Amino acid sequence: MGDEKVFNYRYSRAIHTVENAFGILCARFRVLPRTLELDVENSMQVVRACLVLHNFLLVRKDGAYNPPEFVDMEDEHGNVRPGSWRSLLSESRVGTNSILPPNIRSSTMQAKEIREILKRVFFL
Repeated sequence: MGDEKVFNYRYSRAIHTVENAFGILCARFRVLPRTLELDVENSMQVVRACLVLHNFLLVRKDGAYNPPEFVDMEDEHGNVRPGSWRSLLSESRVGTNSILPPNIRSSTMQAKEIREILKRVFFL
């Protein structure tokens, strides 16, 4: 049971990290939360361009692009304090153009099977 708790913690942290990173990117580059009306290759180029610009702006380190309160933070008890990117993103959503469907956290049978495989890979 201890292995499962460790896995759950690490899995949760990974999901949180990816959600935070993608959310920040979408909040800054408003083209990303919506469906890109492009072919796959051009869509990949748009995302790459956004990543390059994002990294360039982070390197400047002037604090204006990515102030500390913009990113989700975790306190010493593991409680997450949502970053301000979440409110920026929710303001920009229109209708069903959200990043993730509202039921993204619900598990399907296939998701549970994949989770079990990952757990065996990382803890055996």
